[in-house]
Amino acid sequence: MQSDIVPVNFGLKYKPAKLGVEYHIKDQPLAHFVHDIPLSFITKYSDTDDVTDDLFDKNPLYLNP
Repeated sequence: MQSDIVPVNFGLKYKPAKLGVEYHIKDQPLAHFVHDIPLSFITKYSDTDDVTDDLFDKNPLYLNP
């Protein structure tokens, strides 16, 4: 369920390119987890709006607006 995940921190790694989302589950605020989101599909020609939309569409549990 989307509302059970609470993002608390973000990290970016370059090699390999990925976004790390640190989160906890609403009922367990002391237990932190990390979800890795690969970013290998991004190039210097990528449209930032398309990348953002894609990240939100593919990771709705961790990147909830």
